[in-house]
Amino acid sequence: MMGKVSTQWIFFTLFCITLGISCPQGWELRDSRCYYFSTEEMTWENAQESCQNLNANLVTIDNAAEQNYLWANRRREDSIIIGFNDRHEEGTFVWIDGSPVEYKNWGSGQPDNYENEDCVELYDEIHGDWNDISCDKTLLYICEKGKPLA
Repeated sequence: MMGKVSTQWIFFTLFCITLGISCPQGWELRDSRCYYFSTEEMTWENAQESCQNLNANLVTIDNAAEQNYLWANRRREDSIIIGFNDRHEEGTFVWIDGSPVEYKNWGSGQPDNYENEDCVELYDEIHGDWNDISCDKTLLYICEKGKPLA
């Protein structure tokens, strides 16, 4: 299995180099997407604004492999804001960029909307499972750009 993944990764890397696909300095390339892992804590809204200033959005997570990559590459052992939220309609969680919701990784008993929680974090205390939080909580965040259109 590892050999297959390594071969695929090498092929992808060479493909990207050939096509000139790259990320801005300080960003990381994975599966034709660029990720920016913040080192500064912000509220959900300020984090999204920061991402937009970088021509990106808060990260969307499509599958367990992407989730594991993001969790493994965070800048410190702490929770992280992602672009999932129910700010417009309680209980209806959506991605900030309008991507279809195809993957969820809620922690046990989540979301619980404790004290009106409308934003979502990868929660450090439950190994990256998702937890709804107050949008005013300040945390690290991840920006994403280059996501193929659905």
